[in-house]
Amino acid sequence: MKALLALPLLLLLFAPFCAPQASGIRGDALEKACLQQPLDCDDIYAQGYQADGVYLIYPLGPSVPVPVFCDMTTEGGKWTVFQKRFNGSVSFFRGWNDYKLGFGRADGEYWLGLQNLHLLTLKQKYELRVDLEDFENNTAYAKYADFSISPNAVSAEEDGYSLYVAGFEDGGAGIPLLMD
Repeated sequence: MKALLALPLLLLLFAPFCAPQASGIRGDALEKACLQQPLDCDDIYAQGYQADGVYLIYPLGPSVPVPVFCDMTTEGGKWTVFQKRFNGSVSFFRGWNDYKLGFGRADGEYWLGLQNLHLLTLKQKYELRVDLEDFENNTAYAKYADFSISPNAVSAEEDGYSLYVAGFEDGGAGIPLLMD
């Protein structure tokens, strides 16, 4: 999903298989038997759900569902949106714990949380796409073929949830992030 003067940050995962969704969240596949809970929107897409919307993922394990917005249409879909801003209705001027654990609502403006991102990127290889749109509807994006949060840290929080990106593709959004 695009955002006005915002940074919807998107993840793409190429992973196998799926898990059913709970009633009230997009997708009512409770009748489908799956062996695991979905880790991200790629798992949900593999289940046959191809509509943009809020779904449940399980980065912390099978007993802790996390609502997330899935962009199933941008560049082939399967994007797990971990930040969405479009109208300023949610304040992003927050403390450490909010950024660690997440805030907002997946059906509006939100931040998924550094801990959730770290756990996701430990389990799969991800691609990052950043989409931007200004008030005149001009759009641009930047894409990275490899993205993770503190991939080699013993403690991600003590590491400051360090960002790792590689493989920049310019979609008009500017110069690549340079990482050591």
